Amino acid sequence: MKKIFALSTLTLSIALAGCSNNDSKSPESSALDITVPETYSFTSQFEDFANVSSVSYSGQIARQVLIEDLKALISSSEFTEITDRQAALDKLNSLYSSENSDIDAAAYTFSKTDVMLTPGPTYGDISTGKDIKGKLAGEDNDLRHEEFKGWATGLNADSTPDEFVQYLFGLLADNVVNELNRLDPVGGEVLAAHVTEDGVDLQQLIQKFLVMAVTYSQGTGDYLSDDLGDGKGIFSSTAQKVKNDVPSAYSALEQSWDEGFGYFGAARDYNDYTDLEIRAKEGRSEYNKGFHDANGDGLIDLNSEINFAASVNAAKRDLGSADSAPTDFTKATFDAFLTGRALITQQPEGYETALVEQRNIAVNNWEKIYAATVVHYINDVLQDMVNFGTDDYSFTGHAKHWSEMKGFALGLQFNPNALMTIEDFVTVNNFFGDKPVLPGASVDDIAEYKENLRSARAIFKQSYNFTDANIGDENGANGW
Repeated sequence: MKKIFALSTLTLSIALAGCSNNDSKSPESSALDITVPETYSFTSQFEDFANVSSVSYSGQIARQVLIEDLKALISSSEFTEITDRQAALDKLNSLYSSENSDIDAAAYTFSKTDVMLTPGPTYGDISTGKDIKGKLAGEDNDLRHEEFKGWATGLNADSTPDEFVQYLFGLLADNVVNELNRLDPVGGEVLAAHVTEDGVDLQQLIQKFLVMAVTYSQGTGDYLSDDLGDGKGIFSSTAQKVKNDVPSAYSALEQSWDEGFGYFGAARDYNDYTDLEIRAKEGRSEYNKGFHDANGDGLIDLNSEINFAASVNAAKRDLGSADSAPTDFTKATFDAFLTGRALITQQPEGYETALVEQRNIAVNNWEKIYAATVVHYINDVLQDMVNFGTDDYSFTGHAKHWSEMKGFALGLQFNPNALMTIEDFVTVNNFFGDKPVLPGASVDDIAEYKENLRSARAIFKQSYNFTDANIGDENGANGW
């Protein structure tokens, strides 16, 4: 296994910026000795919670599960057999928003084969008062670039991410009602409700967009942010957190960092997994389905023993990287989260500067994971287009790949300190458009769209310093 955090004690060398106050003298550099555990496990620093875990991010896990369950609902008979448009919209919104739905009392459907999950069986058992909409970009936080960008069809110039989600829900509801009247324009088969005749897979587009607009947005733009002012993000208080006059086992800063980690989605013993085990492909029997019963209680804890979202995409991209240019997004990101949390808990003198450094490593790698994933789907779409007119072409496969590419790409705008400029973001999404180019298009339009995809890929290469070996060739082969 490549991910072994061998050292239990890590020495960090940090550069301390000089102060403008002439009476203050800061050393040019300092060494911080901190103990970094092998797993994301930290006990409380407060005397009234001796030997109690100080890690807390159950709300983030509740939303990870809600997003997964919404995706599953979209293709389920429970949804596709609805015959009334409003009923279909209500069903989708029952998991998306708690405004007209008692989400806490609803049983989640998320499962891992025959493994018993805990806590459960309801969303409220995981964490109370949680929904998806409440933490969507533009609802809980301000949009960082004044307006939602990257999609034009069916929206006004000042539309919000929530309005975009409702637009997609509306397309789904229309398709459910008219399902038997919609045919694959290439093969002539009846399309599933979540696939449009234009080649958009609404299930994939919605789920990927929500992963980005909730988990990535909240993680990078809120909990790990340094531009929200004192008392928020990584400038949260290091004093014991008290809520409703009840003291907690953690400080506000510890919880804020934990919540960012919860949205990254890694199991707490993530470094013990191989990449193949994280993506649930193969490996040791106790790890190879993307989860591990770390405490041996016969249950899989949603809050600590399952890999979600970005943590899984990280392993996929590491596995897909070239032998000549291997990436290790998994270890780089997890180790930064571990080290940052150790700094927060132990608070050696000067730890704030080192914490910013670890935050930058975690957030920049998080962005690169999703950027590399967009490149992966660009390559898939290029290969789909190469297969136009052959038996290897799949309309539904093409729709799926394009929608995953677009959903992830749209979400890159939600990181306030993104490595990709907002100008390049807009250019990339203009290249992608709001639907794929299908086999019935003209030869010139097909050639132009392929070139647009290659141009978008070149922007990703430049923005993230990706290597040619991982970018792929002109037809989307030999890369991520």
